[in-house]
Amino acid sequence: LEAEPACHFETVEQTIAFFDAQIFSKKSVKKFHEMSGRGEEFLRAHAGVCFDACHSAIQFEDPGEALTRLARAGVKIAKFQISAGLEVQIAPGDTLESLEPFAEGVYLHQVVERRDGRTTRYVDLPEAIAAVRRAPDASRTWRIHFHVPIFRESLGPFSSTQRDLSRLLEIIRRESPAPHLEVETYCWDVLPPEHRQDDIVTAVARELSWAAERLAR
Repeated sequence: LEAEPACHFETVEQTIAFFDAQIFSKKSVKKFHEMSGRGEEFLRAHAGVCFDACHSAIQFEDPGEALTRLARAGVKIAKFQISAGLEVQIAPGDTLESLEPFAEGVYLHQVVERRDGRTTRYVDLPEAIAAVRRAPDASRTWRIHFHVPIFRESLGPFSSTQRDLSRLLEIIRRESPAPHLEVETYCWDVLPPEHRQDDIVTAVARELSWAAERLAR
């Protein structure tokens, strides 16, 4: 199971709560044993999470703390999705015109906003842009569920969550907490044209090389 912004569970805290209540509760373990003859140990070994680096970064979660909390809760990480999202610093009066090309209609681009110590969530980027235009006189930080090439530290005036991903890869390299790693970027065709100069094969190869290099250090 995979946490995702604006879905049933979004954060590590909500993920753990879901597993405790729905997967590993006494009632669930008993029902599982009745159906399969297997116990809680078997269930914990085979029911786990897909940890998406982009989704976690969008929630402003520290990757080390996130993995520690999952381990303490006994929730197995079965797979890591190696991915990065978009980060935007918004100053008072910003028009956001340069961000509009990312508000395309094929995929949902959820937004998590940090502003004055508060967190606000938007289901899609156009909704978030409209909210800023209604109240333009505030500084805020956005993390956006738009999978950008992991080898890109920035895209024009915007940053990516590559720093968070690099920290995660260092933990994976050092501790090997899961055997299955998947580089996951699927927004190639909807990236603004200036950010997709490479053909798809070259871009995917660059991503795999970037990840492999950091895992081999």
